[in-house]
Amino acid sequence: MLYMFDPSHLPNRKRPARCPPVDGGNRSVVLFVTVCTKDRKALLANLPAFSLILAAWLDAGAWMVGRFVIMPDHIHLFCSPVDSSYPIRSWITFWKRAISRRWNHADDQPIWQSQMWDTQLRTGDAYDAKWEYVKCNPVRHGLVRRPEEWPFKGELNPLPWHDPYFAKPTLKLWVLFVQHGAEGPDALHVPVKAPMVLPDLEGCGPSQPRNQRHPQR
Repeated sequence: MLYMFDPSHLPNRKRPARCPPVDGGNRSVVLFVTVCTKDRKALLANLPAFSLILAAWLDAGAWMVGRFVIMPDHIHLFCSPVDSSYPIRSWITFWKRAISRRWNHADDQPIWQSQMWDTQLRTGDAYDAKWEYVKCNPVRHGLVRRPEEWPFKGELNPLPWHDPYFAKPTLKLWVLFVQHGAEGPDALHVPVKAPMVLPDLEGCGPSQPRNQRHPQR
């Protein structure tokens, strides 16, 4: 029987489905986040707002903020979890509410869009490349001529990148070979091919003949 795809069966989402950050073993978990003001009001690029935002980030300790750029109507930031059980959306809601409570101008409320955008970086090169792009935002918007002229940017915490370590099998055994008992610069490292040792799978040890490793059942 042929089934036809009916898009009306899909859930009616107001925003895209999001996946939680993935902890890839020993790989760094760094997210790139964008938060905008309600109706893109230009409220943020001033010293009072800048001070409120930084204070709120320092109080919200479940995640730590790395590099950031605060634009008039949105914020770009990189962050990493301190408490991996605390969702990124809850963390952002926490510091947005803290800023709103301390905001001096009631006419500006509500300050924030309810939605946010985030993506998890997969490599250290992506972190550096994304930062190079983000820090030039004030230039692209015609606010300054050079990125270093924009005052509302910085780095609260370094977010060093590290990849997971996987032990890679090798087919070579490096043997230290010393000719005539020589040491130091006269010592030679000679590559010698080592036999492959297969793991014991389903009771078939490495000593069994190859044609008996996977008997017919």
